[in-house]
Amino acid sequence: MDLSFKRDVLLFINTLINSSMDMEERIELRADMIYGGVLECFERLKALDVDTGEMSDEQYDLEMQIQLFETVMHTDNEEAVHMYKG
Repeated sequence: MDLSFKRDVLLFINTLINSSMDMEERIELRADMIYGGVLECFERLKALDVDTGEMSDEQYDLEMQIQLFETVMHTDNEEAVHMYKG
C-alpha cells in the first residue's frame, strides 16, 4: 500500500476544495467527494493505525490530511447552519 500516494491525493483534494473562497462551493465539492465514498475510505485508512499499533511518518501525514478534510468540513457546515438560520 502506497500511503505517500494516498496522502498526496488527499493533499490535492484538500487544496482543491479549500482554495475556494466560496463556502457553498466548498460544501458542494466536498459533498461530491463524500458521495464518491471518501468518508468510507477514511475509515479504512484510520483502521490501519489501529491494526499496526504504530504510526509511520506517511500514516501520520495522511492522518493530518484526513483531519484537515474533516475539520474544515465541520467548520463549513456549522457556518452554513448559522448563516441560513439567522
